[in-house]
This record gives sequence, C-alpha cells and structure tokens, in this order.
Amino acid sequence: MCAIFGIIGEDNPQLIRMMSKVQEFRGPDKQNFYFDKENKINLGNNRLSVIDIDNGHQPMESYNKEFIIVFNGTIFNHRELKSYLSNKGIRFNTNSDTEVFINGYAYWREDMFNFIDGMWAVSIYDKIKKEVILSRDYLGQKPLFYEVQKNKILFSSQVSGILQDKNFNRQLDHDSIQKFYFSSFLQAPYSPFQSIKQLKPAEIIKINLKNIEIKKDIFWNLKNGPDYNQFFKPNDETFDLQFEKIIKNYSISDIKPAGLLSSGLDSYLVNKYLTKNDNTFRTFTLSFKNKSFDEVKNFNKEFEIFNKNISILNENEIIEDTKHILKNLDHLCGDSSIVPTYNLIKKIKNETKVLISGDGGDEAFLGYIIFKALYGAKKIKKIPTFILNLVKVITNNLPVSETYLSNSFKIKKFFQDINSDIQNLTPLWMAPLKISDYDNLFDQEFSQDFFYKDFNKLSENYLKNSQLYFYNYYLPYSVLFKTDFASMLNSVEYRSPLLSKNVINLSLSQKIENLFSLTKQKKFMMQIFKRQIPNSLNKIPKHGFAFPKNLIINKNNIEKFIIEENLINKKFFYKKLENYFSKKEDCSQYLWNEIIYTNVINNFNINS
Repeated sequence: MCAIFGIIGEDNPQLIRMMSKVQEFRGPDKQNFYFDKENKINLGNNRLSVIDIDNGHQPMESYNKEFIIVFNGTIFNHRELKSYLSNKGIRFNTNSDTEVFINGYAYWREDMFNFIDGMWAVSIYDKIKKEVILSRDYLGQKPLFYEVQKNKILFSSQVSGILQDKNFNRQLDHDSIQKFYFSSFLQAPYSPFQSIKQLKPAEIIKINLKNIEIKKDIFWNLKNGPDYNQFFKPNDETFDLQFEKIIKNYSISDIKPAGLLSSGLDSYLVNKYLTKNDNTFRTFTLSFKNKSFDEVKNFNKEFEIFNKNISILNENEIIEDTKHILKNLDHLCGDSSIVPTYNLIKKIKNETKVLISGDGGDEAFLGYIIFKALYGAKKIKKIPTFILNLVKVITNNLPVSETYLSNSFKIKKFFQDINSDIQNLTPLWMAPLKISDYDNLFDQEFSQDFFYKDFNKLSENYLKNSQLYFYNYYLPYSVLFKTDFASMLNSVEYRSPLLSKNVINLSLSQKIENLFSLTKQKKFMMQIFKRQIPNSLNKIPKHGFAFPKNLIINKNNIEKFIIEENLINKKFFYKKLENYFSKKEDCSQYLWNEIIYTNVINNFNINS
C-alpha cells in the first residue's frame, strides 16, 4: 500500500516533494522519487512496506530497463505470475509484487491488467515509446486522480496532492456536487473540481509525452460478464477449495495479518478460512452501546471458534475521530461508517498493519435487502396506481425511529418512489432525499434523469441491473473509498478476498435465478460453501456496519461540524435539521452529506 503521484510535462522536483508530504500517511515507511529532466517526468512513491519490506522499494525498473513503475496496492496472485514469467526466462531480483507487476507489463503490455487478481493504482513510464500509462484495478479499490493542464498532467492518490500545484484551477464542478447530494458518493470521472478527474475502475489512460495527449480504454467491463483468460479459467474444482487458495494468497505478507469480524455470513466465512489456516489468527470487532447498531449481540456459538478482540465504541473518542477525518478528507464520500471503521482500525494498528475483511459478498451473492425489495416491488407494481398512491400517503406518516434500519424507515423508503421505473428504484432508494427536495436544495428544476441516468441501463434484468449498480458504483465510490481512506489514514493495508477476480467471475457467470432467493439469505453462497457455513447463521438478521449518526447530528454537536458559510442553501438545511430534531423526517444521511461537503470545501480554502 502506498501513495503514488507524478508530474508529466514539467520538471519540478520541489512540487513532487510537496505532493509526497501531504499524503505521507499513505506510505510512511519510505518516500522515493524518479526524475527524468530531459523528458520532463517526475514520479513519486510513498511506501507502506508489507511484502518484501527490504527490497520492494519504488520507483522500480523492469528487467529490460524499458519501464519504470510507481504502484499502490497488492497483487495477490503475484507468485503464480512470477512463476510463469520465470519460466519464460525473466529474472527477478526481489520477492515483491511490484517487480512482478512491472516485469509482467514489460512482457504482456496491457494484457497484464487482465491477469491480475488484486487492487492497484499504477503509473508506468515507457521510456521507449515516450508515454506514461495510468491504470486502476477492476473494482476501483485504490483511488487515482489526475488533472490535465495546457502543457502538463498531474496525477495523485489524493486530490490534495494535485492541489499543491500553484497553477491548479480551483473552479468547483457544481454538477458533480449535485450528483454527490443524490447518491452520497461521487463516481468517476467526477471530482469536486472541474479540472480534476478520477480514473474509472478498470480504466487505462495513455499519455503521449510529445503532445501531452491522452487515450483511454477499459480492460474489463463487468457488464460483459466474467473475464476468463490463461490465469482465470472456469474449472471443475469445487469453489470452496479454490477459495482456500484465494485466502492464502490474500494472506501473503511479511507482517501477520488480522481479521475484521462482524455477524455477517461474508465475514464469518473469510475469518473461518483464516482461522483454519492459523488457529492463533486474531479477529477484531467494534461493539456499539446502541444495541440496534451492535452486531456482537448476534454472535452465536459458531463464533466461539474465533480469537475475538472486541472494542466498545467510545462516544467521546468518536467526536475527535470525526474531526480528524473531516480535517483530512479531500474527496466527497458520504458513507458515515467511515468513522467507526477509522476508530476500529486505529485501535488495531499497533497490533498489525494488514487487515482482512469480508467486503464484497453482498455484491457477489446478492446480500443487500434491496434485492428482496425489488422483487417485492415488481409484484406490487401490478396493483393500480391510485391504490399505491394512497398507501404512499399513509406510510409517509409513519413515525421516525433512530434505530438501525427500522421497519418504518424501510416501509417509507419502499413506497416513496414505487411508481418509478423498476430499473431506477435502486438509486432512488439509496438517495437521502426525495427527488422533489433537490429542486428546493439547489433552487433549480431537475429532471429525474439528471440524477440516475448513469445507473439505470446496466442490464435488462432488473435484479442484475441492481447488482451491477452496486459493483460499478456503490462498492467503489462508497464502500471501498471509505475503507481505503480509513485504513490509509491509519497507515494500514485493507484486503478483501471476496473482491477476488475469481469470486467476481463466479458470480457474473451465474444466472440471476441461481443467485437470488426471496426466502433464503445468499442462497448461492450457502450452496457452494455448505461445508463451511452452519445453517444456524441463516437465522442471524442481515446487518450492515452502520454508525448511529445521532452521536454527531444532535443539538450539542452539530454546530461543531457544520461549516455554515459553505452550506449551499442555509434555509433548506436548517429546515431539514428542524424536521430531524422534531422527528418529522429521517434526513440524517442528507445532514451527514452536508457535514462532509462543507468540511471538504473548507479544506480546499474555497467558499462555495
């Protein structure tokens, strides 16, 4: 894990060191640079040393001296790739996955990206072709931002790295900001600024050094199904045995990893394999005083196999953690569980700097409650519209509850947009406000299509469409951005075996009927891992790692976190705040988004 950054088209060693300094937390162990004054290339890497600590320093050169790499991430199948390349006569000088990446690129070129099981943001300088390649992994686990100026391009793991350039154009992108308030995340290519873009997951950008022109390509579009090749082949081997190999690959480290344990099937499965391989393996959990948010209460006798370390959320500490996160955040992500995620990792970082989680199972095995809600909506939409409108009015008056995913919250959400096209329901249900509210918030009239046009044409099948929404948008820009930032702010590497390309291929190769069941939790997962997951776990209710936002959004604390001068619409905000305090409306996610936005803009020293 690292930060990577660079300047293309300008020789500026001072700026590259400034870009390094502001993201040192991503790679505190070593900061190294590469300068090519003649071709105006400056590359930098802040390293968090995990694999081949002594020899894996970057920037690193390929075996044939033609390529230079700076790389953020981990290649979990690097030993298999290295063995193949060694048999082709390529010599290696280290045991690092970085050397496998650069030598693999030297041998296969862009095909290398399809052969990797892992997470990455990478820059490769081709000294022969005089071009720079930027790429991001197939799910966007590692962030990468870039800015195109007239005669140069800057790239960085953090937006704050690009902001170090005095020539940076600080014009806000108001369309992007409006999209953030709808989805609570900001998908690529958007950023808060007009001039800064994100690489998309699975994107390759080539930059010609002669004219600073760029070309873009996608090496794997999940809409097209699985990506099988010589290293990823469908086989007759039972997948639970194949998953054991995946777990071993995701455990490769010079530092002993630990696990993040929740009451979910995904977490149980991953930690069971890890404990099976090492009975001293330690797991860590965060417990909440508010029992509706607490997952520890759901641990049954099957969880006794784990070496559990349980911390209780310290409500006073959470105030300081939130302040620290907001002070360092430089991109828009409204996932409030970034706070307890950061809090838990902060408690663990003195034990290890490699953590393994169960993220990705809900996408692969259709675990989100929305899939069942969509199935129900498909049936209910056959009822005459006037009856649905009547039910909508009745349910809208249900009381507001501060418990985790209360029944009243779910029922109100379900009927709020029930008359919309079923392909649009997932992003609408995920939105923190009604569509009509956005007209008032931004004081302009929107078509619904402005908000969800990016999300609703992924598949003709409405359940597959929702799965691809979560894979392509919610996962990379909410869940994975949150876990990356929370772990990197603690200088800890965060790994998720259920995001393995093998798991994604398995899921995408299935008919949606194989994956979904109205009555069974993660039917396909329970089927393929029936020897590992006890049936008693099916009785544990589905529970996300949620955060009781009322610890921050209350009358004693809210003024500490809102930067009032950066509010887009003060009248709208205070009306929603009043509704929230009086329990007329559950608009806590919108209020949280305001906290995020006003603080991120404040960090840029810009008045919106």
